[in-house]
Amino acid sequence: MKKREMLGAVPRMRYAVRVRHTQTGSVLTANSYYIRLNEDALAIVNLIDGGRCIEDIANEICTNKKLSGSDRSIVADKVLNTILKIWKTGLFLEGDLDDLAPRFLYQRNNIMYIPYYAKTASLRCSYLSPIVDGSIVQTVNDISDNFGSSSVVLELQDNQQECMTQIAFVRTIVEDAYFLYSIFGAIPNLQQWQGIRDYMSVLELVFKSETTQEDLKSDGMRDLNYLIYSVSETDRCLLPPTLLKGVIPNELMEGDMEIRELQIDL
Repeated sequence: MKKREMLGAVPRMRYAVRVRHTQTGSVLTANSYYIRLNEDALAIVNLIDGGRCIEDIANEICTNKKLSGSDRSIVADKVLNTILKIWKTGLFLEGDLDDLAPRFLYQRNNIMYIPYYAKTASLRCSYLSPIVDGSIVQTVNDISDNFGSSSVVLELQDNQQECMTQIAFVRTIVEDAYFLYSIFGAIPNLQQWQGIRDYMSVLELVFKSETTQEDLKSDGMRDLNYLIYSVSETDRCLLPPTLLKGVIPNELMEGDMEIRELQIDL
């Protein structure tokens, strides 16, 4: 799938999504979830009206910033990345993105975000948090049915574009922290975990009043925390090295339950 096709996609706000202005800045909200918007991200969001395509939004921003030439191509990439990252939350955007974005993102990252409302393939559960009742979780569909837009499901495919892994996260109340809920299919290797982390990282898009080439080329990425509840040596056997964060005594029949954080060292 070519980027030109993606730039022609028309994003649309979901029902009940609002921009709210607070003392600390603007936020995009959907029910109890929100993402912060800096001044320029707010400008992008304000141009999403269900009529403009992504390229139209980028062109209007370039016109407002009085940018031209090669800067326009860089800005178009940044606007596209920002809209895709907002869409990946599954909370705020729909429209053409629901059909085009998964294929485009997979080709670019070898990882596909599955919107929580989509039905997915059935794979054997290879890791399930010990605090979860395994009898009610058979596929990622069960997680999506129970957690809705609080869930984040990623899919890894093989060289034949067949699904080989589905990973389910649940958002926490802590910004940029996700609870690793379950893994279906093949356990990701270290390189794949690195790709997953990078794929889920948040892009901070900044267009200054006097934008320089260096500004346009810099992407600010924030690390994400993956919280894992584990007992015995479950996660040590299946998952990459982890850092112990705490222990809840006598939480389960098996004994203490550890709270760990996924630590990816390559």
